[in-house]
Amino acid sequence: MNSSARSIGASGSEAKKVSGPSLLSVLRRILVTEADTPSNAPLVAGPPGHSSTHRLVGVVYAMERNDSVIRLLWTGSVLTRSFLRRYMPTNILLDAIRTPRGLKWGVPAMLLAIPYFWIAAILVQVINDGGLAWLNVLILLSIWNGLKMLWIGPLSLMLLARILRRRVYWRIAVSRSASPRIA
Repeated sequence: MNSSARSIGASGSEAKKVSGPSLLSVLRRILVTEADTPSNAPLVAGPPGHSSTHRLVGVVYAMERNDSVIRLLWTGSVLTRSFLRRYMPTNILLDAIRTPRGLKWGVPAMLLAIPYFWIAAILVQVINDGGLAWLNVLILLSIWNGLKMLWIGPLSLMLLARILRRRVYWRIAVSRSASPRIA
């Protein structure tokens, strides 16, 4: 994203341009131009041949590296979430349940939590009997999937109630507009 023109708003039609320097460019300008003034003199002497300007410029470059690392981490987490959302069976099932036609299956889907917790209990017993430690990852995965199946029941009931309420309000509004008015 260009630091001099950032958009604000949800859609392109509402986008407003905000002009101004980025935080990084302001910090760079302040640190490089004012670093050798007496008020900013370091309390501890640096290595020979290095002024405080060199150290502060290094800080700015470290901030730029951190910015790129954060951007890479963000992109990686978005791609991971997208992959898990598309291809993992419990996520596919939960997405199908959250549709208007699938909301009725939320409470029965809560029963799928039982096998997940059962698998976790078996794996805990295997680890306690001297099994491999990496099975802890599968325990966490099965507990997480079991919890996802547990919360979909109440959530689907709330979503179903909201949809039914909207339908009732819509029917009332349509019947009021369709009925003849007596003057």
